[in-house]
Amino acid sequence: MYVDYVGYSIVISFIFLMLKKRGKLISLIVLCILSLALIFTQTRSIWLVTGATLFLSFLHLFFSSQKYQLSRLKLSVGFISIIFAISIFTLTLKDVNKDYFERVEIKKIEQTDDPMRLTLQINSLVTRYFIWSAAWEAFINNPVIGVGIYGFPFVSKEYSDVDPFLYKSFIEKLTPHETFLAILTEGGILGFLGFMFFLISTILYAIKNYKLSRSQDELFYSELILWLTIYTLLSMIVTDAWLWGHGIVLWGVLLGLSIANRKILGRRTGIAST
Repeated sequence: MYVDYVGYSIVISFIFLMLKKRGKLISLIVLCILSLALIFTQTRSIWLVTGATLFLSFLHLFFSSQKYQLSRLKLSVGFISIIFAISIFTLTLKDVNKDYFERVEIKKIEQTDDPMRLTLQINSLVTRYFIWSAAWEAFINNPVIGVGIYGFPFVSKEYSDVDPFLYKSFIEKLTPHETFLAILTEGGILGFLGFMFFLISTILYAIKNYKLSRSQDELFYSELILWLTIYTLLSMIVTDAWLWGHGIVLWGVLLGLSIANRKILGRRTGIAST
């Protein structure tokens, strides 16, 4: 979950860099430092989520450049320069330490109770598959209401058909590691439909805030909240950390900011926050 704090910060720094006329150098430095931090987390799924969010936000700014009084040429040059700088740094880092990017794509585990001290090397995607297959089996057996919210870690053994050693190593006491699968498994179809309604509502709410914005300040804050919301949605595809702990608190703060933004916009437009 903590890596999403870096992802949020990168999105914020990027929007600042693109839309604010002052402090661009500071925003650029902060963006580079945060990008470096994101690389060092070695969490490739969040690299993809952050990259996709920045690219989509750039496209949105590019096609809405007139609304923001921005030059498309400057936007394009700035975005390409950022990508180029990060790419050069990444390639340099990879050349210096060739093993660095191999991270926990390979997960090593020692079976100490085996006299041969068996060492397993398993791709991280395979370890996720162990969890996902058990979660899916739990959903198939409880399709309507699921196994209970936050209940999967306690019942996963009933739905896993892998070797006991693999279960203990990769599944025991773990969540499904994917938001939508977690909702299906623990809330069933009813919970999933309710969650999707809520999720789509939050996105439409943020989009409406953007459409209601007129001044540059209003556009800036609405744009920022919108893309943080989209980042959260994309991140849910690769993690379920938004459903508990720090993740659900951070998501709640973002939703609160979106509602507060609507109230501020409502003072001018006369539209209620709902």
